[in-house]
Amino acid sequence: MKNSHSLLILFLSIFLITSCKDKDEVVASSSLVVGKWKVSTLKGSVIALGTTENYNEDLSAENMVYEFKSDGTFTGTGQVDFTSDNNTVVATPINGTYVVSGSEITLNYTNPTTKKAVKEIYSVAVSGTKLTFGLTLDLLKKAYANDPNSLAGLSLISALNLTIEMNKQ
Repeated sequence: MKNSHSLLILFLSIFLITSCKDKDEVVASSSLVVGKWKVSTLKGSVIALGTTENYNEDLSAENMVYEFKSDGTFTGTGQVDFTSDNNTVVATPINGTYVVSGSEITLNYTNPTTKKAVKEIYSVAVSGTKLTFGLTLDLLKKAYANDPNSLAGLSLISALNLTIEMNKQ
């Protein structure tokens, strides 16, 4: 009887440990991403040329909204301009297509200023009414794999870890 009691406790312990993963983080599917999302924060860091740039920006007042439609298209009301000294939000509307594959989302659109095709790849997760995009150096390299000029410029970056959080509207 003691052995069966010990086995029951062991089984319950294993069950509880394996079932208590963080249920807030759900890998997104296309249907979970569909809707209007307002950008709220940008957090993380970039190390380039030996200098670390940390980000902890509240972007909720910028009114950047992305709408992902069920037909695989999206629109956005603005972008963060990382080329400016203060990482300002550029209120330039963008639109394009998106694909969710596993834990990644790929955005394809034409930059309204340069008229060049842009491909962005992010990790993606949905937690209740929060959509989170993550950007790492590996994902950036993956997005630029067919663009030798942009890929060469990435050699200046030694680390990249950014998170963009959006709230469902």
